Amino acid sequence: MSSNISELCNQSMRCKDQEKKREIDYLIATELGCNRKDVETIFQAMHPGTKRPYRKEKKHVKVYRIK
Repeated sequence: MSSNISELCNQSMRCKDQEKKREIDYLIATELGCNRKDVETIFQAMHPGTKRPYRKEKKHVKVYRIK
């Protein structure tokens, strides 16, 4: 991801005004060559704590039952 896109992402994260946020998302979409809805889904997939995308793979966790 280029620094330009990451800067736009940061602006979009900080933006409270929905209209402005939509414009920034549109700019990101044109930079990435996808449509704005895709960008919105990318943002919805962001982890609220770390602001990084959720990992796709789930680690397999074994559960042992106590008998």
